[in-house]
Formats: sequence, C-alpha cells, structure tokens
Amino acid sequence: MDASRFIASKLKFKSRLAIGATAVSAFIIVLSISILSGFKTEIYKGISKICAEVCLYAPDSNTFDEDIIATLEKDKRIESVRAAVVEPSILKSGESLEGVIFHSDESISEKLHIKITESLARTLSAHKNDTLTAYFIGDKMKVRNFVVEDIIEDPALIDKNAQMAFAGISDLQRVKGLRAGEADCLEVRLLPALKDRRSIDAIAPELAYETGYRAISSTARFPAIYDWLEILDANVILILILMCIVAGFNMVSGFLILIMRSTSTIVTLSALGMNSKQIGKTFLRLACGSTLKGLLIGNATALLFCIIQACTHFLKLDPQNYFVSYLPIHLDAVQIILANLLAFAAVILLVAIPTRRISRIDSKYL
Repeated sequence: MDASRFIASKLKFKSRLAIGATAVSAFIIVLSISILSGFKTEIYKGISKICAEVCLYAPDSNTFDEDIIATLEKDKRIESVRAAVVEPSILKSGESLEGVIFHSDESISEKLHIKITESLARTLSAHKNDTLTAYFIGDKMKVRNFVVEDIIEDPALIDKNAQMAFAGISDLQRVKGLRAGEADCLEVRLLPALKDRRSIDAIAPELAYETGYRAISSTARFPAIYDWLEILDANVILILILMCIVAGFNMVSGFLILIMRSTSTIVTLSALGMNSKQIGKTFLRLACGSTLKGLLIGNATALLFCIIQACTHFLKLDPQNYFVSYLPIHLDAVQIILANLLAFAAVILLVAIPTRRISRIDSKYL
C-alpha cells in the first residue's frame, strides 16, 4: 500500500471554512453556467421562432428556386429551411383591438386556425377555441375570422411591444395574394451549436453568395441582444476565475493551519525516512479529497436548485429587461464538468505552493 495514501487517510482536515468556501464557489460556478446557458437557449429559441438566424430574400419576386432550396437542405450546418409569410394585422375580440404581426407556422394545418401568445390572449381576453376577427389593411381591407387553436408561451421576443400570432402559410398567402409556393422569404435555421454571433455572421454572407439571394441575419436585426449575451459570457468567465481564486486561497489557508498543527507529524515522518516529496504528496492527497468533497457538496446543491427552478419557475424576471419572464435554467453537462475540472486544477495548484515548503520544517520548531 502507498504510504502517502495510508497516512493521508489517517490525517483529518478540520477546516470547515475551506470546504465550505469550495462548496459555495462550486455552487456559484454551476449556477452561473446554467443561467447563462438558459438565457442563450431561451433567447435563441425565441429568435428562431420569430425570424430564424438567416432570412433569404429573392431580389425581384416572391418565388424561390426549388434546386436552391434542396441544396440548402443538404447543408450540414442548416437545421431547416422554411418558406415564410409575414403580414401585419389588427385582431379584434369583443370590444378589444390589438395590432399584431402574423407569421406563418407550418405546424398549423387547419384553415383559418391560429396560435396566439399568452400576453396577446390576456390583452384580448381570448381563450382556446374562441373566434377572433383579423383585419388586414392594404389596397383593399380583408377580413378573416380565425379560431384560436392554441395559446403558446411568449417567445423571448426582442420587442415586447410587438404582439405576434401564428397562422397557416396558405391562409397568409391568400391574404397577400401569393400563389402556392410563393413566400416573403426563406427562413434558414442553423444547428444549435451554430446560433452564436460569430457563426451566424460567418454563414449568412456565404449563403447569400451561394444562392444569389439577399441575406439578413438575426445578428443584424437584433445586435443589442447579442451584445447583451456577450456581456453575460464575460461576466461568467470573470465569476469562474474569482470563485476559483476564492476557493483556492481558502483551501490554502486551511492547509497552512493543518501543516502548522501537523509539524510534529511531519518531523516524525522525516525521521522515519520519508522525503519532502513523499510528505508533500501526502498532503496533496488530503487536499484533493477535501476539494472534491467541497465540489460535490456545491454541485449537488446547485443541481438541486436548478432542477427546482427549471420545474417551477419560482424566480420571476421582468421580461421588459431580461426578455424572459422567469430565470431560465439549462444544464449543460459538458460545460459543468469542464468548469469543475478547471476549478479542481486551480485549487490543487494553489495548495501545492505551501506543500513545497514542508521540507523547510525542522525539528527545532517543535
């Protein structure tokens, strides 16, 4: 049996403050990563719902080449390509009127059926299966009576003043006088891993060049939201660094106290023939165990909190400022594992500093 492992198992690390600081740091790190990932997931989902990452517009018509669509669908970076029709309207329910933007939705197959958001339903006092009258104003006013098929959660919209409703594409094509197969644009939705600003800004001009269509990206439509997400990225990195430093220095202070209390043990081990490297290895083993204990406690507490928040949404936010009505949580196992490995390595590197001084302890200090 390894002597350093045996001795480390007999030594007791009694600094609850150091273990507690590591646990708190791990809790904050996991929570920060999960919240950032949650914001990104919900906002990217909202952007994808209302306009997609890249919209392609034909220069002179509403017709799109089928061969180009087929080529786009084979592109491994693209999740889906859908024709889209958008049309402003006024919805009426009883005496209530509200301006809305109608957007085509391929999941609606019934004619004259629509989906409305929860906020729009509250404004119009509308319920599922209610009939709403829509007024489309153009050269001639067109009136349609729509049945509310479903009431959906508000997407993480960029402009909270713009209410949205979703209808079948054939209904909107008839309202705009478009033929079957014609549309306002092609909405190109990218794979989840490519929804960040850098990927979108790189892919959009490539698609424009390959298709000959005009491309407008979501980063060009909503630059402020991507700026805000980048600020959140920077904040999480800063939090990760600070929490690693806090956990590391608290663990170092705890081990300095342990080393001072174990002076007689260290001298005895030296007298028995253990060199400073072996003794340092003993204390590093103890540091690893204590750090892992703190990380496990912090991770377990953070995961429990995240699961409760994800299921209940008990922490609410102002959607006018944060684009979502609750604190979003998304558990990214890869990011959490990498953050824990980084935190563990940082703490152990800091703890290794005092263990290198063990060789200077002499029996004269007893």
